[in-house]
Amino acid sequence: MSGRWAHSMDLEVCLRDTDAMGHVNNAVYLSYLELARQGYWRLVAPEQRYDEVPFVLAHADLAFRSPSHAGDSLRVFSRTAWMGRTSIGMEAVIRDVATDRVVVESMCVLVIYDYETRAAVPIPPSLRARLEAVEGGPLPERPSKALGRRGAIG
Repeated sequence: MSGRWAHSMDLEVCLRDTDAMGHVNNAVYLSYLELARQGYWRLVAPEQRYDEVPFVLAHADLAFRSPSHAGDSLRVFSRTAWMGRTSIGMEAVIRDVATDRVVVESMCVLVIYDYETRAAVPIPPSLRARLEAVEGGPLPERPSKALGRRGAIG
């Protein structure tokens, strides 16, 4: 995971985010990634309320690299890595601000979703254009072995 990150945000680890061993519980990182997606989405569609986003989280792959603790300052970097017909892949990395060490690396698959029909729908051209504008250029197609593909991981 290298290169340009379209969005970053800082957060401070709260005591409530930690578990009995004193480090951030692994499930909490999904919340951190959600906060980053929310900020990223403000770049893509600043006029749209976040509770009206046209996607659902279909798959989340997290690699835990090092622990973080209450009081740590973390920076979450995120970007759209690829676009398929109905889905997008979002990469993120969470780093400790003080040491720059990697805490978590992730790849999440978001499916463009019609809440009325409860079905995936093709990515509208206007959304494709907005994502590419935020990312600074054309995005690659979905990799053939992308995470979240039915039954295939890796």
